[in-house]
Amino acid sequence: MSTTHVILADAGGGTRGQFTARVARRIAERCGLPLAKMFTLRSGTSAGALNVGATSIAAADGNPLYDEAFMDDNWADLCQRIFATNSFRRVGQYFGLGALYPDSGIEGVLQELAGDTAFGDLIGRVMIPAYDTYGQHDQTGKLIPGTLGPWFFKSWDSKDAGEMLRNVLRASAAASTYFNPTTFGKFGCLVDGGFAANAPGTDALAEAINISTPGDDFLVVTLGTGRYQSGYSYKQLRHKPKILMTGPVLDFYADGQQQVTDYQLDKILNKQIPQQFGNSAAGFCRYFDFNADFNASQYQLDNKNRANLKSLQDLADRTVFETKAAEFDLLCRQLLQLRQARLEAHGSKDEPQR
Repeated sequence: MSTTHVILADAGGGTRGQFTARVARRIAERCGLPLAKMFTLRSGTSAGALNVGATSIAAADGNPLYDEAFMDDNWADLCQRIFATNSFRRVGQYFGLGALYPDSGIEGVLQELAGDTAFGDLIGRVMIPAYDTYGQHDQTGKLIPGTLGPWFFKSWDSKDAGEMLRNVLRASAAASTYFNPTTFGKFGCLVDGGFAANAPGTDALAEAINISTPGDDFLVVTLGTGRYQSGYSYKQLRHKPKILMTGPVLDFYADGQQQVTDYQLDKILNKQIPQQFGNSAAGFCRYFDFNADFNASQYQLDNKNRANLKSLQDLADRTVFETKAAEFDLLCRQLLQLRQARLEAHGSKDEPQR
């Protein structure tokens, strides 16, 4: 039986995750259901991993323990704790004395939210990327092929299902210089998933294709964490000391990934895949991207100022209710139609999730 894989990809971006948390909330409110019930596969990196992971934790009744409104309302408070530091650490990081932000902040938040939740116990299929800088080694110390580099944690894969959710989220959010790397289990040294897929839309689509059957269709929604607008001149970069280049490099990397992902998904889903389904899917939109232009202050990865975070919420509302109102309405209608089709196909029960 063919189905439509409904995919959500939530980009990384530190405090900018407030924008995607508000967009996710508006989708859930319009549809009247949590996103864990609307999408068949969700992926998130760093801040996006926190939003996706937390809203996939199951309560006793099988519904999400935290909904999208909770993450949106509490994002500012979480950021105050995650991005708490002092002058000593700010100076010390330039002399090899550790990351800008202590482990206790982010790990305390993840412990409170996720506790001992196993990654495989999440609602629906969830994929979280990280990057292993060391890889896995056998008993002789030899590197196991294929383990050095990107690692996509998949809740439905037995290799990853037993990992603690808090550890997976910590790995995906370990942005270099901002947070220390982490290690657990068989993994050597894990850093931010943004080095593998800061905008995991194409990666999530690839996984959906991998588990699909002939005749299946696809719909992808990407939630971005801002289009970079400030820029750096030749003079600024030509004479910038190496030690101060980390910020610009991360800005270019994050923005570039989002732009490339948007380009790829638009061509694949709006140009290539429709040809395979012909006129039977006339009027059906397969790709939605919710993003916006951020100013320099909004684009800072660790700007936890409450006024700044409120401005991101306001920008998200303008995006879904004004700039992209037509796309937002169409998406929500399609999500509800696809969910109803899944219920009818599976006897009023959600499509099998693992």
